[in-house]
Amino acid sequence: IKNIFEEVPSNLLVVGQFDYKLVLLSLLIAIFASFMAFHVCSQAATTVSPKRRQVALMVSSIALGGGVWSMHFIGMLAFDLCTDVTYGWQLTLLSLFPAVAASWVAQNLLIQDNITKKQLILGGVLVGAGIGTMHYVGMAAMEMAPLLRYDLSMFLVSILVAVCLAIVALYIRFGLDSITKIQIND
Repeated sequence: IKNIFEEVPSNLLVVGQFDYKLVLLSLLIAIFASFMAFHVCSQAATTVSPKRRQVALMVSSIALGGGVWSMHFIGMLAFDLCTDVTYGWQLTLLSLFPAVAASWVAQNLLIQDNITKKQLILGGVLVGAGIGTMHYVGMAAMEMAPLLRYDLSMFLVSILVAVCLAIVALYIRFGLDSITKIQIND
């Protein structure tokens, strides 16, 4: 694992460009998948049947995780490198599971009326780590002549950013809910 974090001379860096139509497609897929997932999640929150709640949560997690994964994969296809790139199907498929698992954690927290700070932080860590895992497993699936190398500090920062944004997103959901309740009660 150490050699994936080795420094490379700047003259060995590979240049690429984006296909903006595919970037737009990936964005539209993420928006649609999020809309559908949160719609089903809202149904899970209001159902009284525990079995229906779990089915709805799994469906919404697959929709959201699949949307995140699809957005990411199409975004990777949108990046045209100056070399041929293929994707190993095993790792590409494997990268779907952390996205679905992270979505399941997030959806389970979102249907709660209240969560504790511990749940907020643990949920954010699990969601951020799941999204980071999806990303880097997906990157590992790339098969091309140049070898991928990561700057260890930027790798760690990217995971930290994913975790912090997940915590902030969960906090905003519960923070906005508590602000709304305060305004209604006043």
